Amino acid sequence: MPPHRQREQQREERLGRMHCSWSDSEGEGPIRRPNTRSKRQQGRRTRAPEAQARRKEDYLKRSRLKIAEHTEIITYPVPFPDHFANAKPNAANVTNMVEELWPTRKNRLRSSGLRWDRAGTKRSLSARLPAAEIAALEADGEPEYLAIRWADAIPAETLKMLVRLWDTLRLLGVKFPEAEHQRSGMPALHLGLWEMYAKLIKITTDCAPDKADEARPREENIVVPRLEQLMDRDVPGHRRVQERIHTRVLHQLRSNKDFAQRPDQDFGGLFTTMAVKEGGSERIHIDWNDNLHKYALIFAAGDWEGGEFCIPQLGIRIPLRPGQVLAVRTRLLAHCTAADHVGAAACVHMLHQQIFYVVQKRISYRMQERQNHRNTYNKNERKRGQWSYENEFVLV
Repeated sequence: MPPHRQREQQREERLGRMHCSWSDSEGEGPIRRPNTRSKRQQGRRTRAPEAQARRKEDYLKRSRLKIAEHTEIITYPVPFPDHFANAKPNAANVTNMVEELWPTRKNRLRSSGLRWDRAGTKRSLSARLPAAEIAALEADGEPEYLAIRWADAIPAETLKMLVRLWDTLRLLGVKFPEAEHQRSGMPALHLGLWEMYAKLIKITTDCAPDKADEARPREENIVVPRLEQLMDRDVPGHRRVQERIHTRVLHQLRSNKDFAQRPDQDFGGLFTTMAVKEGGSERIHIDWNDNLHKYALIFAAGDWEGGEFCIPQLGIRIPLRPGQVLAVRTRLLAHCTAADHVGAAACVHMLHQQIFYVVQKRISYRMQERQNHRNTYNKNERKRGQWSYENEFVLV
């Protein structure tokens, strides 16, 4: 008998000895197969609940130490910046107040917060007030931090996907509204939900569904879960307000047909609207439509330099690089974006009433054909040594 046949016969005999059968009153029952787990697997037992809880606590402790090691908290010895908390929407008042606080242009955006730069791009940063101010704010339910910057919050692959989606929107011939000149000379798209110019919450005109949208696939959110984790960790008090906002949105839109066709516009209350545009908001302004007690979330995607986020009331310029996320109270703090040096910046504000929006992939068959055509065109252009879409756009 050939050796390979001998091995097969020995294997069959070995398995036959391991098989066991059992019979019941009505006859022979099914054969029970042997336990084929390895000895190491057979000897492993499920940990007791106490041991599992202990291991989890040790893991969380190490994680907290690692986060603390890569986090720097900057305390500014300034009073609470409530200059515009109760002010009426007026761009001239904002400009005059900033001129009064910092009379010269040189000092108005002075970089007293250079530590933001020295910390590098791999560190998370938080700007807050002195302890006495914080204690008073906590009694009123105010957030502890004025601004938070998280490093490496969004993976590079996700950023590339967002840039491609933005290219797709432009390729479809999306119509931009007129620019809000008190903020910037560049127009912005507002996507998601809001109630700025109506008595009830509704889907914004820039992303209202049409017949073509019915054929578009629904995309799951690719950024919000990560942002919710960061907010829950560093701003746990936001959850109460977030749940109230989400409940109100669902209650008002329960019979809205447009919203029923767009379940991807439900962001769980973290934000309701995204404002996105190419280029920054270079003029000092207040986002009057934001929530006074909530953060606007801002992030960047693409290859670009410059475009620091400037807060004259604190006298700081916050560098913002791709992958980083900035949470800042844009209804409370006057702000603008410094000029970018390389590339184009597209500001994406995530707000409440105008709340942070996450780009979804909305590619129909017609869109896919245009995308393929664009890829072919870009490939030919790169061969000639010209530009490429991949490095042109930035989502802030």
